[in-house]
Order: sequence, then C-alpha cells, then structure tokens
Amino acid sequence: LASHPQSGTGVLRPKMLGVIQAPMPEINRGFVQIKLEDARRLVKADQAATSVIAMVRGVEGPEDAWRIEQVAAALQRALGDEYVVETWDELAPEIMGYLRIARPILLGFMAIFFILAGLVVLNTIYLNLLERSKEMGIILALGAGHRRVLRMVIIEALVLAGIGTAIGSVIGIALVQWGSDGIGLPQSYHDIYQQIGISAEIAMSMSMTEALISALMMLVIAVLAAWLPAYHTSRQEPVKVMKGI
Repeated sequence: LASHPQSGTGVLRPKMLGVIQAPMPEINRGFVQIKLEDARRLVKADQAATSVIAMVRGVEGPEDAWRIEQVAAALQRALGDEYVVETWDELAPEIMGYLRIARPILLGFMAIFFILAGLVVLNTIYLNLLERSKEMGIILALGAGHRRVLRMVIIEALVLAGIGTAIGSVIGIALVQWGSDGIGLPQSYHDIYQQIGISAEIAMSMSMTEALISALMMLVIAVLAAWLPAYHTSRQEPVKVMKGI
C-alpha cells in the first residue's frame, strides 16, 4: 500500500524475491526495494522517479569536496529547477557533523607528532653545533669571516636535513601506499560501523602537497636549529669560542 498526495492510494502485489539484510533492524522493517516501473504504478504516476546517485571521480577525501560541489552545480544548471541536486553533506548532515568533530582532533594529533619530530631535528642539530663550537672558533681564528662560517654551517645543515628528509619521505610514502588498501580496525569497531553502513577499515592517503609541506617545514626547522648557535658563536671572539666560554 502507498499513498500519493495527488493520486490517492495505490496497491501493488509484487513477487518477493528475497529479504534485505540491512545494517540496522529498523531499516529491515521499513525498507523495500522494487523496480522503478512498479514504484511508478504504485503511486499512479508514470513520471515519478526515485533519487539518482552519482559518483564523482577523483574524490579520495574531504579535501576533494570541491569536485563534488562543481559537479553538483553543473548538474543543477543542466537539469533546471525541476530537479534537486544535493551533495552528500546535505543528504547526510550527521556524517558532516561527525567530520567537523573528528577533523580538528586528527589535526591536533598530527600537530603533536609534527612538533615532536621537529624537536628531534632541532635538538640533534643544535647539540651537534654546540659540541663543535671550538672547531668554529679555530676557523674564525684562521681568518674566516662571520658570514662564511654561517654559510658553511647552514649548507651542512641543509645537506644533512635534505638527506634525512629524502629518506623519511620515501619511507613515509611507502607506508602510505601499503596502507592505502585499508587497515582493518578491531572487531569491536566492526559491529559499531556496520550499524551505520561504514566500512571498518582505515585507508591511508597523503597528497603530494602534504608531503612537500612536511619536507619543507623540516628543512626550515633544521636551518633555524643550525643558524641560532652558529650566529651566536660567530659573533664572539675566536679565543673565547675555542675556550668554550
């Protein structure tokens, strides 16, 4: 039985082919899948149609939402006012609310790990230069200028940081590629995610822009870590530097 606001009540006696096992029991009690022709006959409207779902290529994460918006806007212009084109965040606002909460939390964890990695680079290069301050004092005593010492230290830091960044980027990209097919979550998550129709796997992804920004930030931290002690040492007298004062 079905009712249409304009055509009244419709009755259909279809042949049952199977029972849908939906993720939630509530859906099983109120969800029926039939052919579009039968649905039109049920509501007595030959032109009636259900929703049409379109998948947009090139969408791998929330950062690609602009592609969906572009396609939705183009479809709306092409179809006119007789049809309503909605994006996934309009159809499922509860998921959008979840992402609004989860995204800052994930960014916070990313920032913590990024700061820890930066502190490791900063501490390593900074202590290395402090231990070699006597060497810089000898170089200054031999007649090298302040700018030359700074340039030598910064070039050395860039070389070391560049090698470390290259090795870390290769390992990081390899790990992302390994996890791009999906990493299964514990069984307790499977039951929860199955109820809302979400796969209990996390697929790792990283854009080239994110990789370049991470590498650039590490290089900047390495240069700053090398510049600070080198600048302080180059401004002192060579004798004081060699004595470790």
